[in-house]
Amino acid sequence: MNQQIPPESITFSTSKEAFSAMMQIVQEAKYQLEIFSHHLDPKLFDRQELCDQLSRVARSGRRAQIHILVQDTNFLCDNDHRLLHLQRRLNSYIQLKHVHKDYRDMNQNFVITDQQGLVYLEQANRYEGMCEAYAPAKARELRQLFEQIWQRSEVDTRLRQLF
Repeated sequence: MNQQIPPESITFSTSKEAFSAMMQIVQEAKYQLEIFSHHLDPKLFDRQELCDQLSRVARSGRRAQIHILVQDTNFLCDNDHRLLHLQRRLNSYIQLKHVHKDYRDMNQNFVITDQQGLVYLEQANRYEGMCEAYAPAKARELRQLFEQIWQRSEVDTRLRQLF
């Protein structure tokens, strides 16, 4: 059995470093991602490289699943965003919901991959945070919170578009 040795946590403090850390984690994803974001910040999420990796995960097989929770969907409604276009094309595998009002004051962003990789930004309006390729305990804790919010959240009908 090939065991992964957990690397140390990587910290970052700029948008470039945050994007690089996120890409490292997302490139390792095989079948599942959860994204919790205030408004899908374009410096992190409106990037072709990220969309290519999310598309790869979404098309990886029957178990593929990408869930995205967004607190402020007005930004997505008012701006062209690559991730929203990808979600519309692959809506069977990539689902996006508007965060339930009880959780809209949460001020962090995070990405969880395959129930073990983690990118975490303490404050949604800053690029300071950390990532770990193998953090199943931390990922499980955030995933439980994510699932709780997901169950109470709904699709924003303004984001739907028929092709």
